[in-house]
Amino acid sequence: MNNNENLKTKFESLLNLFPIKDSPLPRSIVTGTVVKKSDKGYFVDLQMKSESFVSEPKDLLANVLIGCSYQFMVVGAVDENGSVPLSRQEAFAWHELDTMRQLETVSLVTVKSISTSRNGRECGLNATLSGVKAFIPKSEIPARQKLNELLDQEIAVCVIELDILQEPNGVVILSHSKALEAIFLQQVESFSPSATVRCQVVKVMDAGARVRLLSSGSCGLMGFVPRSELAFNRKVDPFDVIERGDLFDAQILTMDMEAQNIVLSRRQSIQSQFLSGISIGQKLKGRISRSTDYAFYVEVGNCLDAILYKRDVKKSDYCKESLKPGTEVDATVLSVKPKEQKLVLTIR
Repeated sequence: MNNNENLKTKFESLLNLFPIKDSPLPRSIVTGTVVKKSDKGYFVDLQMKSESFVSEPKDLLANVLIGCSYQFMVVGAVDENGSVPLSRQEAFAWHELDTMRQLETVSLVTVKSISTSRNGRECGLNATLSGVKAFIPKSEIPARQKLNELLDQEIAVCVIELDILQEPNGVVILSHSKALEAIFLQQVESFSPSATVRCQVVKVMDAGARVRLLSSGSCGLMGFVPRSELAFNRKVDPFDVIERGDLFDAQILTMDMEAQNIVLSRRQSIQSQFLSGISIGQKLKGRISRSTDYAFYVEVGNCLDAILYKRDVKKSDYCKESLKPGTEVDATVLSVKPKEQKLVLTIR
């Protein structure tokens, strides 16, 4: 063996004793130790050719201690001096996202835009979670929900997939459907039929109104108020009663767990509020709306048909035969049952 071969063998032996650490891949998470700080950031030792400088705002810089190790995301390629561009904030954001995924945490995001495929078809929604751009596939949004109705709206989501290494910014996939399912399971007791909740109109249509529940704990739940439940007149044109952005109280009628759908009544909520201020013996003005063989129905408060039994019409000013639809009457409350939304009147 000649001298050159001896030197090569010795050099290879030295390399095995002191291996050079491979350069980390862009977007990978690495651990480094802070060795020095300045006003604009700090230097991190990754056991590479040279130390790497991390720039951070002053409010975050105060929490960084020399000698302590932290996790960082590699946000670029290693430069010619062996320095690695790092970000502690990015690493923290992705760690938070991964925790959300593992715990199946429900979070709120604001929909920024609609994503389209190459052929121009709508394929999902774009949002931001923990400062990272995220995507909600159309398959992870309830089938009945139109994407344009969710633009600029705050909706519930959960993280279902992460790929931190995919260029250029990683991939975060969210699900609106799974979040709604989780919320329904959590709220099945507090949002029971007959409960009254605060709503905001998201969309008005001929069939009724799509609304967002604003009550505490609703976390962006959506519901529907049918046309017949918007006002006292069950055949009213929804566009004459409400518009997008309006706020009102509504009473829950049904909750379909499988379909993840809540049906509400604005009409019944208005009636309940009206009846809560009525007492026995109170004088009310009303108008006959219809009649049967045994009773008249009197529209009161522009929201409720009260019952006036014919046997209770005893005032000489009124003749039973003269009480026709449209006739105005002065009556007295005989009984009131708010839970049953029933009001009985008398004329004596």
